Amino acid sequence: MKKNISLALILATSTLFVGCDKLKGVSQQPQPAPQTQQTSNQATPNPQQAPAHQAPAQQDPMLMVFNQSVKLTAMSRSIVLDENKNEGSLVVYRLDNVSKKPITSVVWTTAFTVNDQVFNTSNVTVNLEKQPLQPNTSTEVRALDLFKTMPEQVQAIFKNPNQKLNVLFVAREVTFADGSKVIVSE
Repeated sequence: MKKNISLALILATSTLFVGCDKLKGVSQQPQPAPQTQQTSNQATPNPQQAPAHQAPAQQDPMLMVFNQSVKLTAMSRSIVLDENKNEGSLVVYRLDNVSKKPITSVVWTTAFTVNDQVFNTSNVTVNLEKQPLQPNTSTEVRALDLFKTMPEQVQAIFKNPNQKLNVLFVAREVTFADGSKVIVSE
């Protein structure tokens, strides 16, 4: 577990974040929601401060290609119930293809922060093989992290409707319809 937390913190501090957005408040009413994307959730019990940005001259070439291919935006978060009545945090993202090629998959890690401190991370994998995301188009991505997989401290933060959260995106991988890949980190 400590290895995963350390890896997440290293990725968060050594990789340029491709976006930072504030999320809208939590909806109090549980609603059924499909679990449309694979997510894995890791709490960070000893959060460390993550850098806000990195100078472009220090960017990894693969990270630059990733950033020139996709744009990620966190649109909203709410508390919902899945089909098994498990409560969780649903985050809705907008994924924009800003490249010149269709995209078949995108992988990133979302680091959730409060007061510039990472308190939780979530790995998001979007599979678009059946219907590739065409250039200059966008799609909505819904990622559900179940509360039963989170420590109580993390649950309390997500469940607080007055808590302002920020998100940082850690670029990992984008795959294009022609089979080419951009791998920033694994």
